This record gives sequence, C-alpha cells and structure tokens, in this order.
Amino acid sequence: MVREYQEEYFVRVALVVDTHVPRRERRDRFGDSPRLEAAISLAASIADALSRGENLIDVLGAGREVQFLQAGRHRAPLEQILENLACLEPTRDDPTELLHASLAEHWRSLSTMICVFLQANPARRNLVQAALEAGCSVKVILIESDRRDRQAEEELAALPGIELTLLRPEQILAGTMHEL
Repeated sequence: MVREYQEEYFVRVALVVDTHVPRRERRDRFGDSPRLEAAISLAASIADALSRGENLIDVLGAGREVQFLQAGRHRAPLEQILENLACLEPTRDDPTELLHASLAEHWRSLSTMICVFLQANPARRNLVQAALEAGCSVKVILIESDRRDRQAEEELAALPGIELTLLRPEQILAGTMHEL
C-alpha cells in the first residue's frame, strides 16, 4: 500500500459589502436606505450559496470599523454570517479605504472577491484594481441609485477581467432574482 500526499486547495472568497449611504440619498418611510437593505439581502443570499460548498468565505463590511468574519469549512455557521450582515449600519463616511487596508494582508490567499457596491467611484475602482493585480477574480454587483455616476461605472467596467452587474434595489427586494 502506498500513501500519496496530495495538497488540498480551498477556494477563499472575500464578500465585500458597501455600507456607504450618502446623506442626500432617498430613504423609505422608516428612514432606511432601500439600496443598503438590498445590498445586505443580496450579500446574505450570496453567503448562503457560497456556504453550501467547500469555500472559505471572508465577509467584510465597514461602518466606523471593519467587520470581518471568516466562515465555511467548519468555521462560523451561516447563521453567524446572517447575524453580522443584519448588524451592518449605514455609514456617512466612505469606508472603502478601511476595507482596502483590511484586505491588503489577504490578497495573496484570496481566489475571488465579490463586491456588493452601492456606488462606483475611484476608491472602489482602486480596491478592485488591487484585487485584480493580486490575481483574484472579481465580480462587482452595483446597486444602482437614482443619481448614478456613469463615468465612474464605465471606468470600473473597463478594468480587464472584471465582471460587473448592475441591479436595481427593487429587483433584489422583490425576491424575483434567481441567479447572477
């Protein structure tokens, strides 16, 4: 009998959730941002789908500080991911630089980064660019707003190797989406 060593490789996915809601953004009657609610709901669905496989999932969201949770492969259960996502609060200051700094130490171990962004801007483009340069595949889901910056969206979409999907919050919140 011969025993052969085979190195195991696990797919490590960073799920980045944008929580920056500008002051001027439209709110619902409870004072909540429909786009942030849609982003959190979509991130929960993505985490659910990823947790069914053999993936390691790093869930990141930022408010005043970065919330980081590693799940999958017998780590935190899906319920803990959902609890963390439910606790995300909107932030008035753009947390992209905080997220970038938190991810910088993990670039080499990440296979994929999935970003649920509420807006496109140069800071988010730089975050995606850094992930691409580190060899990550990147999917960006942009929750559209009424005040879209089409030039920033085009610059983000122009990055080589990025997959960009534009969604309306109503699509997500209605529960009519079945795949991305």
